[in-house]
Amino acid sequence: VYDGYWGYVKTGIWKITESLTEINYDLGVNIHLNSSINEVDTKTNSVSFISYEKDYKIDYDHLLFATDPVTPSKLINNFNNFSKRKGTDSKKYKKSVAFKKSMNVSNIEDKNQKKNLLTIETSDGPGLLAKIAKVLHDNGTSIYSARINTLGDRVEDTFEIEDVTLSSVSKKKIQKITDDLAQIV
Repeated sequence: VYDGYWGYVKTGIWKITESLTEINYDLGVNIHLNSSINEVDTKTNSVSFISYEKDYKIDYDHLLFATDPVTPSKLINNFNNFSKRKGTDSKKYKKSVAFKKSMNVSNIEDKNQKKNLLTIETSDGPGLLAKIAKVLHDNGTSIYSARINTLGDRVEDTFEIEDVTLSSVSKKKIQKITDDLAQIV
């Protein structure tokens, strides 16, 4: 995403990963694929993991997790003191590591087109899209079109919906949909 515009990688999205891998190899970074991390020991600055059914333990200078925010808390021993010991603002770090499952629903009614644009922003999870579709269906709405946007472990999904009576969805029904969505996220 650049300046609010979406783009496409001409040679495929996988090319980004290949290019980053090449840059890291050129910098002398050792990359371990098909690995399962057992433990991150912040006292000895080491990581133990299994790769191709063989145990490894390596030292690190810097530790970077390119994953969801919860995984590091499960892997790093003494996690609560980790960010403070490394000299970062622990309150700010903890907020980014384990934010609450929040949901924001916005509704724009287009009375001329007799449709609503319903945008749902929340944490992603298994079957979330199907659950949202079920809530919309159960509340007597039809999905005319949808734009599904996943950003890491967050989603921003916009649905163009209409009431089954082929009119825009009432504010009361939007509130009921919002309440029902709050129960599933």
